[in-house]
Amino acid sequence: MRNIIDRIHYLRAKRGWSEYKLAEKSGIAQTTISAWTANDKMACPNLKSLEKIAEAFEISMSQLFADGNEFKVSEEQMEILELLASLDMESRKAIVHMLRTILCQLSR
Repeated sequence: MRNIIDRIHYLRAKRGWSEYKLAEKSGIAQTTISAWTANDKMACPNLKSLEKIAEAFEISMSQLFADGNEFKVSEEQMEILELLASLDMESRKAIVHMLRTILCQLSR
């Protein structure tokens, strides 16, 4: 999956749920879910919303982030995800860029 929004869309489609149904099940406003789907650059689900979505789908957070096959997320990885989720979009992009730069440096 390209990103978490695609994953949410996939899980909704798999269950035959509309945005309204996901809103109803998760307790998240349909307008919020619509903003995510519309690829609004400022609209991004935070950790609390992702937890509500996972709960609505009756899956774990690791299953929500899985691409077909479930994978396990360590406590350290979950902490990193939680920290990233608490940042605004620009800060997240900066962190991802920094990590890519470090990985590039290490691979030389």
